[in-house]
Amino acid sequence: MNTFPTTLLFTLAALVLVLVLAWFAIRLLSRLNGGKLGNNRIRLTHTLPLSTREKIVLVECDGKTYLLGVTANGISVIDQKPIAMTPTQPNTQ
Repeated sequence: MNTFPTTLLFTLAALVLVLVLAWFAIRLLSRLNGGKLGNNRIRLTHTLPLSTREKIVLVECDGKTYLLGVTANGISVIDQKPIAMTPTQPNTQ
């Protein structure tokens, strides 16, 4: 006959086993992906809060910079431009 302490012990052991397996799975997936979660195509560069529920964000993705308006109801593209290259030294010959 199962008693409460025995059932509790088996339940806790099963929980620990699931947590350990999840931890190993996350570590394995991150190593297989080069230690990165995601492919880093999208980069958030700046955020400007306008109020508690609205903000403007600057995002770089696939060689373009996007200026986005973010509200509680959605996300709107305000502007999009190619990523500006770093200026090179002028040729002084």
